[in-house]
Amino acid sequence: VSNILKVTNLDSSQILFTLTISHPDKWQILGDKFKVYTLNSNDSLFLPVRLIPLGKISGNTKYIINAYIFDLETNQQIS
Repeated sequence: VSNILKVTNLDSSQILFTLTISHPDKWQILGDKFKVYTLNSNDSLFLPVRLIPLGKISGNTKYIINAYIFDLETNQQIS
């Protein structure tokens, strides 16, 4: 399962953030889930989000996957 997440910094200062993905319990994230991203003012970043489904997958079932961006300085969710 994959998708691209576009993050744009509309603030006047640089931000440091992490990306947290909520997914079904047995699934795994492909990549570094503790990576710290830096985004300059008025810049954009395209992040690939890739998940590996594990376990039994039922047909005709919808899965909800959410992505959260946390500011490292304030440790608050910004998106």
